[in-house]
Amino acid sequence: MKLSLKQLSILFSIGTLCFLSCKKKVSPVVPTSTTTPATTTSTPTTYTPPVITKADKTKLNALFAALRTTPQTINVTAGKYQVVYGAKGTKLTFYPNSFKDAGGSIITSGTVTLKLVEMYKPGQMIGERATTTSSGGQLMSGGQIRISASMGGAPVYARKYGVGFREAVSSTQDMALFYGNTANEDSVATWGAQVTALGAIVGGTVVDTLIDTTADTTADTSTVPSGWGGSGYNYYQFDSCIDFNWINCDYFWNSTAPKTTVSVSIADTGFHIGNTEVFFVFPSVNSVGNAYGSYASGVSVSFKKYSLPEGTALTAIVVSQKYGNYYYAEQKGITISTNLVIPVTMKLQSLSYIKDKLGAL
Repeated sequence: MKLSLKQLSILFSIGTLCFLSCKKKVSPVVPTSTTTPATTTSTPTTYTPPVITKADKTKLNALFAALRTTPQTINVTAGKYQVVYGAKGTKLTFYPNSFKDAGGSIITSGTVTLKLVEMYKPGQMIGERATTTSSGGQLMSGGQIRISASMGGAPVYARKYGVGFREAVSSTQDMALFYGNTANEDSVATWGAQVTALGAIVGGTVVDTLIDTTADTTADTSTVPSGWGGSGYNYYQFDSCIDFNWINCDYFWNSTAPKTTVSVSIADTGFHIGNTEVFFVFPSVNSVGNAYGSYASGVSVSFKKYSLPEGTALTAIVVSQKYGNYYYAEQKGITISTNLVIPVTMKLQSLSYIKDKLGAL
């Protein structure tokens, strides 16, 4: 049968419609990738902390307050000669004219209350944030005290009194009185020039012959610890101390060895001069110095101390407090060499752990 052109056109249209209606519908292909696309919020592989040009060190005193010891309380009678001892053996000798009021008048009667803190070992000095440096020079120490006096809540001032620093062995080393204060940004006790007045510099230790008594039999000896006093105890004895404050029995450490700079480097810049302190202990001369921080590299913290004698034994102590947590690092057995750098890693520790470590220094 012969089809007309019109018929062929109709059949082609019908066939096309059938083909399209029978063709399987295909879903669009979603491209996949084994690589996660980068986003603007991705974490970089390295992070450079901001460079801190000046940190607030004024809060350090409060941050480390928990390391301090509670002062001893000792009561004495004004206007009388008497001798009392601290718990660590410090000998305090008061004369009839030792105390004066704010106007300078001598106090001749009444009870004077003393508050006393004794520091004989490096760990005790670090806990009280009292180093042994003066005018940039390192001091060798025979001990330190912090003493205050009051009567009826009002401050009492010193005219003159005696102070003796008990030593484990006798010595011919000269020692002098240094008066200190914490009037600086980080509140670490610093010491003025040595006092060279009569009674404020001695040429070695003397033996204490007091046997738990005083020149005045009415004086209160209840504060004398058992075992203190009596012959055989060695003291650096000063007869003319004129201040109640930070008192130090020291002498300049004049080492002839070549001098160099020692640095402590902390990789974690979360520990900085606003929350961290570095101390150097020199066991051979019973001395403590603190290092100064900087942020020169931006990727680590460096604490430096200058003009230290090469060949000297050194212990590095680092204490920090961040967000209420304490961190500590200690390295012993170091010998100072030219431009020595000591890398340390801070570790989270309890307050009691740090106190125990400082107590062992």
